[in-house]
Amino acid sequence: MDQKKAGAFTGDASKGNPYEGDKGVGIDYDKYESRFELVEQQGDFPMRAKGYRTAARRVVRYLNVQENQRVLDMGSGTGISTLEALTQNPGIFVIGVEKSVGMLEVARYKLGHPPGEELLRYVNDPKLEEYWEEFRKESEGFRGNVEFYLGDVQDMAFISGESIDHAFGNQIIHWTNLNKSFGELRRILRRKGQVIWNSASHFYNDERFPSAERGFRYNDFLKY
Repeated sequence: MDQKKAGAFTGDASKGNPYEGDKGVGIDYDKYESRFELVEQQGDFPMRAKGYRTAARRVVRYLNVQENQRVLDMGSGTGISTLEALTQNPGIFVIGVEKSVGMLEVARYKLGHPPGEELLRYVNDPKLEEYWEEFRKESEGFRGNVEFYLGDVQDMAFISGESIDHAFGNQIIHWTNLNKSFGELRRILRRKGQVIWNSASHFYNDERFPSAERGFRYNDFLKY
C-alpha cells in the first residue's frame, strides 16, 4: 500500500484528529453513543450496553489503582471513559485531557462542571437529552473527583512532572505521535506508573514508527 493511501487512515499529520472542531463535534459523538447499543454478557446474563462505554469499561478494568491516586484519562472525549474509571474506582481523582473544545464542553456538562446548561441550546434531540440526564445522575457523586483540561496529550506542560500515578486511554493513542505522547507520559508519571490503552490499530505514522509500512491496519482487514 502506498503512503498516500495509507495516510487516509493512519493518524499522520495530514489527517489530524477527527474530533477536533466546534461544539457540534461532542454533540454528534454522543448522539451516536445514545443510539448505538450492543449486547454484553455479564456472567450468565446478557445486557444491553453502550458501545464506547463498553470499550472504556474493558480498558479501565486493567488499571491497578489505589484510593486517592491521580489517574490521567488521555483524550477524555465526552467523559465516557472518565465516568467509567470513577465508577470502577470511586476513591481516585481523574485528570481528563482533551484537545477538542466541543467534546470537552460536553464532558464538563455531563459531569456537572461549568459551562453547564447553555450547551442545551445546541441540542434538539430527546434521545440525546435522555442519555445525558442519565449520565449526569450517575456521575453526580463523582463531580469533585475529576478535573478537565483543554490540551494535547503530546504536550501536557500544564501537568507537573511525576505527579500522575497511572494513565489510560480509550481510542486515543493511534491519533498521536507515539514519541511525543509516550515521552510526556514518561515525564508526568510517578515511578512504577501504569499506562493502559486500547487502539483501533491505525497508528500515527512517523519516521521512527512507520506504521504505514509495518503496522496492522484494521481498515485493510474490514474491507474483506
